[in-house]
Amino acid sequence: MLNIFIIDDEIHVRKWLSFCISHHPKDFQVVGESSNVQDGLRLLKQLSVDILILDIMMPGTSGLDAIEDIKALYPDISIIMLTNYAEFEYIQKALHRGAEEYFLKSELTEQELSACLRKIENKKQHLLLASDSSGYERMTLQTLGSQIINHTITSKEQFQKVLATLPKPEHFSRNLLVMGICHDASSHVSFHEEELTEISPYLSTAYALPCAKHLTLVVCEMDKLRSSLALINAYASVVNIFASRFTYHYMGISNVYYNFSDFYTGVTEALMAMNHGFYRLPGSVTYIWDTEPVPFKKGDLELFTSDILAAAEDKDFQKMNQTLNALFTFLKSSSPWDLSSVIRSLQNLTFLVISVLLKDTPAVLQDMMQNSLEDFENCLYLDQIRQKIALLFHSIEGHMELPRYSPVIAQTLSYLDGHFCENLTLKDLSKVVHMNADYLGQLFRKEVGESFNSYLTRKKMVYADYLLRTTNMKKYEIAEKIGYTNFSYFSRIYNAYKTGGTPNK
Repeated sequence: MLNIFIIDDEIHVRKWLSFCISHHPKDFQVVGESSNVQDGLRLLKQLSVDILILDIMMPGTSGLDAIEDIKALYPDISIIMLTNYAEFEYIQKALHRGAEEYFLKSELTEQELSACLRKIENKKQHLLLASDSSGYERMTLQTLGSQIINHTITSKEQFQKVLATLPKPEHFSRNLLVMGICHDASSHVSFHEEELTEISPYLSTAYALPCAKHLTLVVCEMDKLRSSLALINAYASVVNIFASRFTYHYMGISNVYYNFSDFYTGVTEALMAMNHGFYRLPGSVTYIWDTEPVPFKKGDLELFTSDILAAAEDKDFQKMNQTLNALFTFLKSSSPWDLSSVIRSLQNLTFLVISVLLKDTPAVLQDMMQNSLEDFENCLYLDQIRQKIALLFHSIEGHMELPRYSPVIAQTLSYLDGHFCENLTLKDLSKVVHMNADYLGQLFRKEVGESFNSYLTRKKMVYADYLLRTTNMKKYEIAEKIGYTNFSYFSRIYNAYKTGGTPNK
């Protein structure tokens, strides 16, 4: 994982960059930010930073003037420059002084930023391999393991193609075993080479590879053992020692293989075994023996989803909770191994239920409930998600006694629920409810607590944020979908929404 630091005097730019980078939690993370060069340089001394995103022009010391000093202090840091000025002189100076890339702020898209970060990531990997021959093997394993986890490699055929482009490991041609370990983001799984003989006299090679925020792969090779029974017993002993050394939530163990071409299968099995812990009690260790992964099928949830949404429409919390319990029982019994799909689907279902339950409640309460969905991906157990949803619905149920809107405003809000992606005006709505537009605007503000334009913009931004987090739609596609023909205007509105501003009154 590469650490990123941002120096830019515009807070909405820093927030937007952090938001884009958060979509790659397994590969990149923002470790800090600053509004000026002086404070930024002070913080850089305290952090391990791989990539610096730097504004060219800022009050005080400019980013352009600071590049050479930064590269002198941190020669391995990669610098991406941002500018509001499309002048070749600035760009030429930035590149000459050591910047790797530059972007105009007004034109930078999330896709371009992602591609640039990937380019720098690949470059750093190749430089590391070229400068340190002892790192060949570890970097090959790290690259392959990360791509299998991220679903970039999804078959043995793809694995072989990617392997052909990397230095082939010297070890792991016999007795290969892979362990997947889920742990807290603040925990580390590590050991030194000299410790291997203490762990087991037969353990010839082992690497701990941090491949995601909560996930480390441990790849082991045994030597001097020819008996299958002795090999299994030796590996069982190693697993027990690792389990006692590391603080973990759950652990998965693959079968033993005798050729590195089976690394893809070993990692897949270790992940599949590890992910069983998501449905079990903390501290579980799972072995895989000739078990096929259970895929997550969204169609399996359709019946649960329709029943839960129907109960939400009727405000029948008892039936809603009963169906949710049945859903979680189904997930525990089937234990699909693609946890990201499970979490995302539960997040989507909860979002839909909240949208139904809170359509007649004040805007502040809606925002509070919807924002609580954002940390679903930090849940390491199914029971944690179950508890979070239960608390969320219990909180909503406690607010169901809030006063209802007048029939006119209730009709207005109901119409907006189905047409908010259109370019509606207050005059359009006044024709729907047969009321003077000015009076409708006054009544809307009085009962809802905000103006019609503010309510409509916020509703669009909530939906845009939801689509960005849960779909592969590009930002400009989302803008068009919710009725914005001017992408720059949409970006300003969305950035203001994400930073807590008031884009439209």
